[in-house]
Amino acid sequence: MGSQSSSLAQLAAEAEDAIAAAAAALDAAEALESGSADAAAASVLTDVRERLRDLPAMSEWSKETLEWLEDVETSEDFLELFDSMELLGDVLTDGTSSADEFVEEASALR
Repeated sequence: MGSQSSSLAQLAAEAEDAIAAAAAALDAAEALESGSADAAAASVLTDVRERLRDLPAMSEWSKETLEWLEDVETSEDFLELFDSMELLGDVLTDGTSSADEFVEEASALR
């Protein structure tokens, strides 16, 4: 568990650095915009900047993503894997009788 905490701390630090770099890039891009830039583009830049600076939300997203990844990695069969990926409904309504058959048919298309 200690190594997982260390990995999460490292991931959080890297995310914080990436967020700071992205925010700086957005600041620079906005500074280069001409006065003729459309108001919608400026609004998008502002929205992206605000979202990037919301570190608690980014941290929560990282935790959720890591939990999802663990679910995917520990899937014991294709049925469980597609369920973790929230694709099971699509797989089972594709005309195949099972998740395994879906994967076999998809592999045959290569």
